[in-house]
Amino acid sequence: MGEVTDKKKEKNAATTAEHSQAKEAAYKKVRIQDLIARANTEVCKKEEIYIPSLDGTITIRNIDESYILDALTEIDKSGDDIKVVYEQSDALIYRSCDMLHSEDLIKSVDVPEPFDLPKKLFTLSERSRLFARILVVNGFDDDDIGEYVKNE
Repeated sequence: MGEVTDKKKEKNAATTAEHSQAKEAAYKKVRIQDLIARANTEVCKKEEIYIPSLDGTITIRNIDESYILDALTEIDKSGDDIKVVYEQSDALIYRSCDMLHSEDLIKSVDVPEPFDLPKKLFTLSERSRLFARILVVNGFDDDDIGEYVKNE
């Protein structure tokens, strides 16, 4: 019986190896020209996010990675203090949502700083979800963001 199990394992391992090789063969070889083109292309990623309290969507976009890295550094330095997490996420939400930069909106909503707009406009849950999606739009995998954004 053990021999049959060993043969099954060997067959599964061989099949997995063949599948991996076929998958790798499907990818093209990256050339220097590809890297140059990538470096000289500004990628603008956008995503529509449904906001339940507004019963509508807003658009977020990718932003300069220095803002993301600064926010994550502050969160890390704070020992994941939830207040700092939301302060940093509000700043990223503001930077990622061009609609929030409207002069009319800023003048109409009583906030000390424009970065405080998300706090006035969205629920905690919505802000948490926006923060998570901003990280994804900026290149994080869904699996990566669990460290910074706790489940609601």
